[in-house]
Amino acid sequence: VISEWDQAGTLYRDVLRPFVYRRYLDYGVFASLREMKALIAAEVRNKAYHHNLKLGPGGIREIEFIVQTLQLVRGGTLADLREPSLLAVLPRLVHHQCLPQGHADELAAAYRYLRLAENRLQAIADRQTHDLPTASLDRARLLHAMGVADWQAFEHDLKAHQAAVSRHFHDVVFRGAGEREAPATGEGLAAVWTGALDADEAAAVLAAAGFADA
Repeated sequence: VISEWDQAGTLYRDVLRPFVYRRYLDYGVFASLREMKALIAAEVRNKAYHHNLKLGPGGIREIEFIVQTLQLVRGGTLADLREPSLLAVLPRLVHHQCLPQGHADELAAAYRYLRLAENRLQAIADRQTHDLPTASLDRARLLHAMGVADWQAFEHDLKAHQAAVSRHFHDVVFRGAGEREAPATGEGLAAVWTGALDADEAAAVLAAAGFADA
């Protein structure tokens, strides 16, 4: 008797893998990727996430988005990109000229640093969290765990990694053959929709998009 679990490998090979890693991509896939990127970009503007290692600017989520979307776009024809480990797939993306070596090195360094800080934060709090501490004792614990002398030095290193990630995230463009880049207003409108902008910023974006009564 063949159990459902025994058939899991066949399900992945015949159904899930061809669905995730498509050999041929239509315009809808690229449009969806652009929309997802715009939503992430809009959400990181929310001040509530500015001290969040995962969801904030230059955070873990942006690195995962860069790498995983490149896997989705190229993994249908390049089997060795179907790799669950982000750090393992980065050199493969370089090999297939999906990423420059320097970009991959910066993303790998930032990912290791952010994941290390995340691990230390969660050990201190004894729960799942990605928010940097505000209490002086917890900050001191994090500094000790990271081997950093003071908070200013920690923020310097953290912001350097985040700035590199944000730069690469901003530069990622998803277009199909013959498809022009989406207008820049799309990202701003996504920020209005998600409530990431204040009233004046939202009104300016709507006015720029052509709404007479912003």
